[in-house]
This record gives sequence, structure tokens and C-alpha cells, in this order.
Amino acid sequence: NVGARSILSKETDVVSLVEVYDQGIVELEKCIQELHNIAMTTADRYWDFVNAHEDRSTGWDSKSSLQLSCYRRGNHIEIKWTAIKWYGSKGKRTSLRTPITKNPDTFAYHETKLKVHAKDWEFDMVKETELKMQLILRRAHHVVRGIMSLRNAKQVNRVTPIDGSPADLSDEPETDGND
Repeated sequence: NVGARSILSKETDVVSLVEVYDQGIVELEKCIQELHNIAMTTADRYWDFVNAHEDRSTGWDSKSSLQLSCYRRGNHIEIKWTAIKWYGSKGKRTSLRTPITKNPDTFAYHETKLKVHAKDWEFDMVKETELKMQLILRRAHHVVRGIMSLRNAKQVNRVTPIDGSPADLSDEPETDGND
């Protein structure tokens, strides 16, 4: 390819592919951070709703039996719904937390499983929150795949670099620049 040869042969125009891959990874990691921020805002909104309702209500029956957690570890965003069951007398209540299983195909929670544990007053907010979390996780999945692809491209570049040196382009036929 004549155009590629002429661009790669100019040292001032050559940008290391590894640098471009690294920049791409940094930008995609910023996307993951922003998706995590959105997830945290969504979780906070859910908790604000629950706390406001619980502050107005009395008795354990009006307390939510769901717990939503959201955290990030590396480039992985984890969003979990947990069922809470309370045991014991009023002064000595203890909780038992049980994870709610996700659909293994979609990695999302079944609405019916959430409904079993949600109170009537919170179920609409649970559905809305879960829908947003599903969208966030779907986007994060694709961003993480992009990061993995760039890392794989870096590995390929280490094994077979194409940094513009004539030795790296030796498989291409020589041209006289008139092609």
C-alpha cells in the first residue's frame, strides 16, 4: 500500500500504535468510570426514595426487604440486589441477607424475583432502577470488550510490530511511488 508506506516512512508523522492503543484504553476506562458514576447516582436515587418512605412510616413491615449495592473493581461494575429477612424481637433484630439470582443469559434480574422481595410501595422504583442498571451493565460490557480488544491488539503488535521501519514492511512489494 503506497499511502501507508509514505505515511509510515515519515518519522514526524509516525505515532506509535502502542501509544494509540494505550490512549484508547485510557479513554475507554474513563467510559467505565462514567458508567459507574451513573450507576452510583441511580443507586443513590433508589436509596433516597427508600429512606424517605421508611422515615415517614413506622413498623418493620414498612421497611424495605431489598438491598441494592453497586461497586467497581478494576473495569468491572457489579450491581447486586439482595433480599433481607429480619428475625428476632424488636430490641434484638438481626438480618439474614440472601443474594437474588440473576438470569444467566442476560445477567439481569428477573422482575418476578425482585417482586417477591419488594414491598408494594417500592416495586415501581425497583423496576425503574433495575432497568437503568441493565442498560448501564450492557454498555459497560461492550466497553470492557473494547478494552480487551485493544489489549489484544497491543499483544499482536509486540509479536509482530509494524512501526514503519522498512524491515517491518518487507512483505510489501517495492514501489516507485507512481502507483
